[in-house]
Amino acid sequence: MRAPPEWKRLQLPSNISAYTPPRNGPRDPRRAEHPGPGADRDNGPMSYGVEETVTEHRALRLRLATTAHFDSLVAAFETTVPALSDEEALTQLASDWAAFVRGLEWESPSGFVRTATWRPSDLLQHAGSRSRSVVWTIVHHAIAARLHRIEPATIRDTHLRIQAHTTARPGTVLTLDVPSAQLRSFGTNKITQGGAELDRALGDLLEDIGLPRPSALRR
Repeated sequence: MRAPPEWKRLQLPSNISAYTPPRNGPRDPRRAEHPGPGADRDNGPMSYGVEETVTEHRALRLRLATTAHFDSLVAAFETTVPALSDEEALTQLASDWAAFVRGLEWESPSGFVRTATWRPSDLLQHAGSRSRSVVWTIVHHAIAARLHRIEPATIRDTHLRIQAHTTARPGTVLTLDVPSAQLRSFGTNKITQGGAELDRALGDLLEDIGLPRPSALRR
């Protein structure tokens, strides 16, 4: 079978000839001296020692079916929780963490800021979905930083995701996980206490946007 016309034979410079190394032959001296990640220069692919730990933990998903109009609730949330990416936070920080945190508390009484906003329904409406949806990632930097100093792995559970979406019924549904449930699995009192603080702050935030405090986020 002839090759397609757009395929062209590689033209090598006159001082370089094509080379096919033997399967088990000597190492080609013309190969690059800098192997890629995970490779040992003389002995081939490198293997790393790994200690595996599996921890089962409890998760509590909180679903709040509200009578709030979707656009109104989204506007209230995004006004109450200001957007602040990590890049913007680094610009504001100026090497004074305490002052940075005080400034966040002034801007957001609950202490939370939005690090990301995702509107999946903008795409999924083209797949036939009729539900409007927005997902926010929020973080309480003061609490998250304190827990990160104790155990860096907590950062996955201190960045909280909250979804607002519509259904066939009037109103808007909010869905979120209760922070303390995941953080309790670390088995450290200070981390468990931090999870309880996040619960209270999240309850404060919901009250700030006009919703009653859920029993799962009691003070």
